[in-house]
Amino acid sequence: MPAAVTALAIATGDSIFASGGCQRCHGVKGVGAQNGPSLVAGPWLHSTGKFDEIVATITTGVPRTALKDQA
Repeated sequence: MPAAVTALAIATGDSIFASGGCQRCHGVKGVGAQNGPSLVAGPWLHSTGKFDEIVATITTGVPRTALKDQA
């Protein structure tokens, strides 16, 4: 695991995800929903799955033009 992946970082991420910001698109438990792909299975859509790329996507988001429902 990368050095940045600590128990505190995992707990903080879980709290942020569960608060609704991520669940709104990616569904409960990250299994995918109408406008967001599964975060637990399937291909990576906006990166190769490397830690730094995942952090960048979480930090900056996905361009609106790359979303399924751009409304």
